[in-house]
Amino acid sequence: MSIELAHNTSVMDTVHGAIALLDHEKSVIDHPLFQRLRHIAQNDVLFLVFPGATHSRFAHSIGVMHVAQRMFHAMLDAARYERKRLGLGEPGDAASAGVAYLASVLRLAALLHDTGHGAFSHQMESAPAIRAMIDAEGQFERLWAGVDVGGFYSQAPTHLEHEHYSIRSAHAILSERLPAGSESMVQDVLNVMETTDGGPSERFCAAASAAWGLIAPGTTAPEGAGALVMGLLGDIISGELDADKGDYLLRDSRYTGVAYGLYSLDNLANNLRFGYQAQEQWLGIAVNRKGLPEFENFVLARFGMFRHVYAHKTAIGFEILLLRAINEVMEDASAAAQLSAMLSDIRHFAYLTDAFFWERFRARAMVDPVSASARLLARDKLPFLGGANALDLAAKRKAAAAIAESTGVRLGDIQYRCSLARFSAIGEDYRAIRVLVKGPGGERAYRPLVAESDFFGRFESVERTNFYLDPPSAA
Repeated sequence: MSIELAHNTSVMDTVHGAIALLDHEKSVIDHPLFQRLRHIAQNDVLFLVFPGATHSRFAHSIGVMHVAQRMFHAMLDAARYERKRLGLGEPGDAASAGVAYLASVLRLAALLHDTGHGAFSHQMESAPAIRAMIDAEGQFERLWAGVDVGGFYSQAPTHLEHEHYSIRSAHAILSERLPAGSESMVQDVLNVMETTDGGPSERFCAAASAAWGLIAPGTTAPEGAGALVMGLLGDIISGELDADKGDYLLRDSRYTGVAYGLYSLDNLANNLRFGYQAQEQWLGIAVNRKGLPEFENFVLARFGMFRHVYAHKTAIGFEILLLRAINEVMEDASAAAQLSAMLSDIRHFAYLTDAFFWERFRARAMVDPVSASARLLARDKLPFLGGANALDLAAKRKAAAAIAESTGVRLGDIQYRCSLARFSAIGEDYRAIRVLVKGPGGERAYRPLVAESDFFGRFESVERTNFYLDPPSAA
């Protein structure tokens, strides 16, 4: 069975409009493990502060696929133009087929990248009781029982994160929903995603070599073309300029009602290029020099969202209550047993949603009206006492003592939580993304970002420590 475009299949998205789907992608989306994402909030309990933030990982995942496609196709269009400039003509059917395979792998990797998120997205795996379950000895082996993982994991990881569950979910979905004989595509999709360390399949390598003339026009495909192209696709999925951020910045801005995360996707995508330097064997994302301001805006948008939305002082207080409420649920042996089964067997993982906890929060609140569960449901927020940046442990304790003295609150009733608003990993030694600089004769050079812009040295990541009164009646 061939994979063909389902011309009449599309999904209407709030952010991107109509997003076209291929037949096999629709089948993937209809799988229970993907449908689960409808019931996972994109931003855990942020809606308690920003009421519109009720959107799901489901919509985000489809949006990431769309953004990845736009990035890849924009780079392809620029490469086609470069071929014409060089007088190389049309690349041929083999190159087109190679590009189609690479695009299919990229779209699936983008679509499935978040399928391993547990309830409340990042928050659930931070709860101590659940972290202990995830890190239990033999958990990876139980999760992958009966499956040969040698094609994507050289050794079993001992510390699991949601990305590992995304790989397991993606494997289950693709194995059931792709046509027979798609083992190579399954392997390639998983190896483009995070945490895996396998290499490209023979099919991927052949596709990369065939498509090379559309990726690096005027150059000869190197021996390791497959690995280079796989790394490039991985950068589109997860990196400093990736499709994940490309979607969630726009989506989270829209649903929270703020402008901090806005940037021009059209302008950014249209200024992306495939970058290749044969001497270094570097293949990566290049930003056209005239598009550098839009990339700077993209980086600043993420920084703004973390500082003013994701790390909002009231939202952080609710995250404290959420983690405590999750631990209350885990005190129930029946709930803990169910969750253990969900985290150990991918078939049961399909039932792990936010609702699993919300219903148990309500049950706990009925019998314990002063519980964290009850407070979360009633939106009984932790009173904010103050905050400061860049405190070490001793400084945090000193600040808490000063707050206690100035407010009359008992020191033992002060709770603090740290959050990091990361600016960027781009510094003097960063080379994963480069700037395309063209000479007067059309010659091309790829320069480090910091050599073309002083923007990345103007800001730095900010760790914020917030202090809260807990319980509020202690004053």
